[in-house]
Amino acid sequence: MLLAVILIIILIIINPSPYCIFAWLRYSKSEYCRLTGNSYLYVLSDKGRYGEFLTYRKLAKIDGSKRFLFNIYIPKEDETTTEIDALLIHETGLYVLESKNYSGWIFGTDTQKNWTQTLPQGKGRAPVKNKFFNPVMQNKGHIKALRAYLEDDQLPIRSVIVFSERCELKKVEITDNSCIVIKRDDLTWTVKNCIKQSEKFLTVEEINEIFQILYPLTQVSSEQRQTHVDNINEKYKQNTNVERMDTRGF
Repeated sequence: MLLAVILIIILIIINPSPYCIFAWLRYSKSEYCRLTGNSYLYVLSDKGRYGEFLTYRKLAKIDGSKRFLFNIYIPKEDETTTEIDALLIHETGLYVLESKNYSGWIFGTDTQKNWTQTLPQGKGRAPVKNKFFNPVMQNKGHIKALRAYLEDDQLPIRSVIVFSERCELKKVEITDNSCIVIKRDDLTWTVKNCIKQSEKFLTVEEINEIFQILYPLTQVSSEQRQTHVDNINEKYKQNTNVERMDTRGF
């Protein structure tokens, strides 16, 4: 209770508007807050976490039996981990979401190793270009590890790459029908459309069973998170063509 009062006071100082307090109250009651334990101020200050929360809000509008999980650190055969940003466990299957809360112009294909974020700098100034690992390939790795951990090759799993509303998918070419690349504005409609075209596959009991199997993988220490990041940096430090490697979600 004391912490809640302190947070309200801080929010009033930062932004005294009633909407700010309402937004905090809405967040504190959300399943995202309950599952992650992240404070509202921490989420607001972290671009990646805030993107995940916005993605959750879109998915919360989906009908049907469902559960959510966030930041799942799945162990791999090489004793490292891979991180799933968000997982929707739905009666029609699993939806593995890779959240990219980027602005600017986005360029890439599903076969290129790296994609490009271009940030225009204004008239007469060269744009800033940042490379990041192909999120389609990235999420394929997540799904492969997830299947291996669950030991289920029959479970329907859909890959969904979600970019911020603040970006423009300038030239993104996807030929892999098992993967969807969209902006967050289109997430609710897109997943609802997938659900309409899918058969029910999981019972409520099976949804809860998968949740219980994976939930412990979200409860990792700060040391485990840092080890995860260090392993990614070590893996990609030789890739000199990448100006900025996004270490979240690997």
